[in-house]
Amino acid sequence: MACSGSLSAWTPARSGGGSRGAASSCCGGERRGCAAAALTAAWLLAATQAAAGDWPQWRGPSRNGKSEETNWLATWPPTLVWTQSVGEGYSSVTVSEGQAYTLGHAAGRDTVYSFDAVTGAKRWDYSYACGPVNYDGPRATPTVHGQKLYTYSQEGHLHCFDKHSGKLLWQKLVNRGRPTWGLAGSPLVDANLIVLNAGGNGVAIRASAPYDTVWTSDGIAAYSSPVALNWAGRRLIVLFTDAGVVGVDRAAGTRRWWFPWVHSYNIPDPVPYNDKLFVACGYADFCALLRLANGELKPVWQNQNLRIECCTPVLIGDNLYGFDNGETLRCIDIRDGKIQWSADTLGFYEGGLIAADGKLIVLGDSGALAIVRASPTRYILDRQPIAKILPGAGTEEWSTAPVLANGRLYCRSTEGTVVCLQVGVDGAAFGRGRSRKSEVGSRKLRIVPENEDPDSE
Repeated sequence: MACSGSLSAWTPARSGGGSRGAASSCCGGERRGCAAAALTAAWLLAATQAAAGDWPQWRGPSRNGKSEETNWLATWPPTLVWTQSVGEGYSSVTVSEGQAYTLGHAAGRDTVYSFDAVTGAKRWDYSYACGPVNYDGPRATPTVHGQKLYTYSQEGHLHCFDKHSGKLLWQKLVNRGRPTWGLAGSPLVDANLIVLNAGGNGVAIRASAPYDTVWTSDGIAAYSSPVALNWAGRRLIVLFTDAGVVGVDRAAGTRRWWFPWVHSYNIPDPVPYNDKLFVACGYADFCALLRLANGELKPVWQNQNLRIECCTPVLIGDNLYGFDNGETLRCIDIRDGKIQWSADTLGFYEGGLIAADGKLIVLGDSGALAIVRASPTRYILDRQPIAKILPGAGTEEWSTAPVLANGRLYCRSTEGTVVCLQVGVDGAAFGRGRSRKSEVGSRKLRIVPENEDPDSE
């Protein structure tokens, strides 16, 4: 393994807000306006400026799968507030200053959507031609930084919008090293760079005029999203690519260290822990905690106890919570990789999860939704019963991790149904829904206890 540099503890650093740089003219898409427009862990990822309770990027304010909201759970089972249909895809939802954003695909076109986060009314959308590649729609989640919104498609379309009006400010095609199933990593904005998991070591685009490529790389990308951290006095970008885990100097794009793990399905993001990194590839029955020593990344431990397939696990204290082999909710001690507890009977296959105020919010692909205590010793269902998001016709898959913002949960199905659920204490102020049903085209959605008869009213 070719590595350089010496290690000091990864230290916290928060990035600043985005600039309001001048717009450049663009074409190729179609915009339709519909209305006027604290980190507590030992490590810190690049965080955008956000209003309290917002969820402005992939995996939340600090890009670690954790919300900073406290005392947020007041309504259970949750109340359905609104639904929208956006087309196929796995893009999660981001929420910023009263708007909720996501992407979808239909009829050979991707569409970026902005909805009122409270009412679900469409604010604006923007559509452009994009092939489905080999997957059902876009998987990258929109990123809000300052007053701008960044999106990234499977084919490598990078768009920058005014987040309020939906005006397209600029666009670039960045498809270096596109893997078999298309580009999937969500954009990371760190300082004045937009970093993408493209190529073997990533690609960085300047976030201000002239929006040029600052550095690029050869090789094949994978499906995880970039992570930023401080190391030995340098700002690094960490990526899980087709060839393994790489640490890249943010300013120059040069590789500082590398842990080889060649696999076509390197999907979860690396998870920093003090001076170490947790990495996993469930399709290869592999997970490990890595530490840089003598210029090389070496495993502290390596086993099969948390074989993450897709959804990046959440670190709380010294414990990791995630889905082993895509179906078993599990907690492991990150220090030694030992299993703390497992819950095998929940039916959360290919589930997603986030954390808030000592609780895990867990969503399975069947629509099962649970609140689980973030306990390191045993599985505890924090609220009874497990709820379920039910489509009125057909079967939908809910494989995208939920989002918590301002007392609301936002869930999205592969088929393109976006659901807003009220769970928080500020329901009246934020427009709590009064009915248990809402129309989505010709379909109806219901939120019911999982043990309730789905056909009962």
